[in-house]
Amino acid sequence: MAQVADDTRSMTDVLKDSTTKVMKKIDAQVPLYVRMNSSIYREHNRLAESLLEAGYSLERMGMGSPLRQDVRWAAEMGIRLYAKTMMVQAEMCGQFLRWYPQMYISALRSFDQVVRNWVRMAYPEAGQIKPKTAG
Repeated sequence: MAQVADDTRSMTDVLKDSTTKVMKKIDAQVPLYVRMNSSIYREHNRLAESLLEAGYSLERMGMGSPLRQDVRWAAEMGIRLYAKTMMVQAEMCGQFLRWYPQMYISALRSFDQVVRNWVRMAYPEAGQIKPKTAG
């Protein structure tokens, strides 16, 4: 449990310091999200280039054709399944990345409402304080 180091500081000062720490942490994470998604994108590009290069090399050497029909069909189905799976995963990731900030903002607004309700109950004369709205 954290100890209160200085009882001369106001609760607003404590709130400000804590908020500053949280905002710095959030700001530090933004590059991480960008790097993670950028790394995934680069790896998909690298894999596609590698597979295409190998395929074209085999074709130039005359080893890429003719494939038995059953082998060709299985390879094509595998490639299409992989592509479909990656597209579904990319869509799910995109939906999560859209949902997460909305959920986070909702949680922050709920917390704000809880604090304001507590303040109104504890200090009825403070009921005139209006929430700051986004926009």
